[in-house]
Formats: sequence, C-alpha cells, structure tokens
Amino acid sequence: YWRDWSSDVCSSDLVRAQVSSGSGVLEIADNGRGFDPSTVGSNSFGIAGMRERANAVGAHCVVNSGRSGTTVTVVFDLLGGTP
Repeated sequence: YWRDWSSDVCSSDLVRAQVSSGSGVLEIADNGRGFDPSTVGSNSFGIAGMRERANAVGAHCVVNSGRSGTTVTVVFDLLGGTP
C-alpha cells in the first residue's frame, strides 16, 4: 500500500534513485503540508511498516516531515552488508 501523496495539497513530487559504491538510496519527497512524525500514534502502521520492510531487506528507512513537505529516504547496501 502506498499513500497517495498528491492528495495532500502539494505542487511537486520527487522520486530519486541513486546507486554508487555498492550502496543505493531511494528518496521520495513532496512539498505538501507535512506532519510531525513524533505525533504518529502507536496504532498507525504506515511509518512503522515502511521501516520494518526496509529492515527486513537490510536497509534503513528515515522519514522527515515538516511544514515544507515530507521526505522518505531508504538507504540500502547492494553488496549484502550494512548500509
């Protein structure tokens, strides 16, 4: 399940993938109204689910959000080590 960020009053979306030196970065960002990740309740599975899925494949997921938008960054090692 992927949340439709375009419904959140934003004028720009970005999906970027980069690979270098055996590691990769996937970044998904928008310039919408954002939210405060520290206020996400324990019964909310969106951020926790993304982090669990990333961890399951040896990756690391970071969510940053604020008034200028939201960015989800996943860093992974293509060589099987730790990112």
